[in-house]
Amino acid sequence: MLTGMILLKGRAAMNADRFAKDFAQYSDADMEELVKDGSTLLLNIEGAAVAISTVTQPIAPGDIQTAAKRAYEWPAVLNDVKGHQSHLVVAVSENKTDDVLKHFVILTDVLCALLRTTEAVGVYMPSQQLLIAKEVYLDEAEDMDEDYFPLNLWMYFAVQAGDKGVSGYTNGLKDFGKAELEIVDSVADGQDVRAFLFNMAHYIIENDVVFEDGDTCGVTEEEDVVVKCSPGVKVKGTTCKLLYRQ
Repeated sequence: MLTGMILLKGRAAMNADRFAKDFAQYSDADMEELVKDGSTLLLNIEGAAVAISTVTQPIAPGDIQTAAKRAYEWPAVLNDVKGHQSHLVVAVSENKTDDVLKHFVILTDVLCALLRTTEAVGVYMPSQQLLIAKEVYLDEAEDMDEDYFPLNLWMYFAVQAGDKGVSGYTNGLKDFGKAELEIVDSVADGQDVRAFLFNMAHYIIENDVVFEDGDTCGVTEEEDVVVKCSPGVKVKGTTCKLLYRQ
């Protein structure tokens, strides 16, 4: 099950008709079975079961504090979200398909429609511990198509500078059934490390690739970065370490 939450300024409120019209305008997916069950709207979108639930209280402060530390592109995040009074929970679960990528696209389309039709502040992704401002989310999602996936909305790319170089890792590939990626002590700068992680994660998802120990990868045909699979340094479990510019 994939989950995303919409932080709302006031009381939890959603206009189902406005949501449905907006979704139909911006998404190519077919939506059926709009059924209201108490505080939950149940949908069937392209074979996936989708539930939108209203919660008349804010997201737990502890969750907000943790995710806010990762919201580098939202400097005023704590100030902007501290007054939110309620939230919507969107859950996409397996029905007729087990295509995780398709489910992420559906989740993104639903969240965008809700952002446009409610008094939203932003989006919270609990599994990835991400907080994303409303306009940032909508702008990034606008570029989504069959060739570009908005991975900044789906996973976290960490970059940290240390005494021995720059390190980075992903948090979110696990949702696609893949090992997380790590780069440890690279001589590259932070932007390059993050870009390489993004490009390799995109390649893995787009082509359903599973890296094995000793594989090589790269953005260009000339680039030949060795992959080493071993217990994670910054991430629990086995990770695929990309020996990028070491």
